Amino acid sequence: MSRRTPVDTSGLAAAEAKALRELRRTLLDLESPDLGTMYDAGGRLIATEAGALSLLPKAMELLGGDDPVIR
Repeated sequence: MSRRTPVDTSGLAAAEAKALRELRRTLLDLESPDLGTMYDAGGRLIATEAGALSLLPKAMELLGGDDPVIR
């Protein structure tokens, strides 16, 4: 019977935590009253691989906004 070697997942957990922090920051920046911060967050959202799926509800909310650039 062969024994499996334990897999070190600390690197994976750290990468996942970092990605979640970045997504949270983007979400908070989308709410910013500063248009520069909001535009920057919109750009980060577009560039984020998982952004289209994980922040889709927020993106849909922004479609109803007054700013045509954010829409």
